Amino acid sequence: MASGVNVSVSIKQNSQNIANNTSSVTISVKVGTYGNSFNLNGMPVKVVLSGNLSGTYNTSVKLDKEQTKTAWSRTFTVTHSSTGTAKVTAKATVETNISAGTITKSASKTLTTIPRASEPSVSGTLQLGNGITVNTNRKSTAFTHTLSWSWAGKSGTIATGVGASYVWTPSIATFAPYLTNATSATCTITCVTYSGGYAIGTKAKTFTLSIPSSVVPSCSLAVTDTNGYLETYDAFVLNKSQVRATVTGAGIYGSTISKYAATLGGVTKSGTASAVDLGAPLTTGSQTVTGTVTDSRGRTKSASQAITVANYTNPTLNASAFRATNGVEDDESTTVRVSVSGTVCDVNSKGINSGTVKIESREVNGEWTQRQSQDRGQTF
Repeated sequence: MASGVNVSVSIKQNSQNIANNTSSVTISVKVGTYGNSFNLNGMPVKVVLSGNLSGTYNTSVKLDKEQTKTAWSRTFTVTHSSTGTAKVTAKATVETNISAGTITKSASKTLTTIPRASEPSVSGTLQLGNGITVNTNRKSTAFTHTLSWSWAGKSGTIATGVGASYVWTPSIATFAPYLTNATSATCTITCVTYSGGYAIGTKAKTFTLSIPSSVVPSCSLAVTDTNGYLETYDAFVLNKSQVRATVTGAGIYGSTISKYAATLGGVTKSGTASAVDLGAPLTTGSQTVTGTVTDSRGRTKSASQAITVANYTNPTLNASAFRATNGVEDDESTTVRVSVSGTVCDVNSKGINSGTVKIESREVNGEWTQRQSQDRGQTF
């Protein structure tokens, strides 16, 4: 009858902890004799583990004829890789110290892959009012997900039971009022992965979510002459009128107006009040007044109005005086002849501007006496 020693190595996967990404395995080494083989003094056993486990273990076993024993057995917790995979290899070497000599046996086992949490990504135009595709990049088609958002200090649920992807369209009307002092903020999409009805992990994706550039405040403009010339001459008057731009604006989706500005002739004046005084116009002809509002998001809106600026020149006056008799110059005469001529500007061709000519006289060291006061037309 033949004699000898049998050695076997077994690796058993007991269970998995999906949340911790680990498996429980039991590794056993059995040694048995058959025929007349035996060693009651003991057979040294060496076990070497590799793969996702590592270690070296030594023991010994005593065997009588036709006897089999578990020489070594131990249960381990195996940590899987980040992709959920794991493999364990065990090699047992038995020094029989009999004619069977040294026996080496090994076994390997690839453990069941543990699917891991999905890692979301986003694509599309990352602005309010646009469809943003959230891809879950799931590791198994059996996985479902709950997606949620947080932005500008607010948060909410996007959808539950999501498979491979979901198109999320954050409404401008709903979301813009959450962000009234900026035009963009960091948005976080959180993806909770479910397998078999329970969560196995959470991953998040951050990106910049913006308010579209079309979201701007409203603006209107009214231009008046605080000196009143506009009502009289149907035009602003050069160097005389005082131009006031009343800039009216309203915020949008929760923003507020923070600044008012107006521009005339390349000069801009601004303030926090809607009435902006631009001073006297310095150029004649058609001019443009532009009013601009700025809201709390820094967005601007402008409105313009054309005005007409009429030319204006100061009145002119020429005067002469000489002794005269019957209108003829006479140095001996006690009568003085006074001649006065001049112009008054006809503003905007209205023909309504005139001047008043006053003539006063006095004797030496005497009191002034008004001799004549008369309204005159544009030329006199």
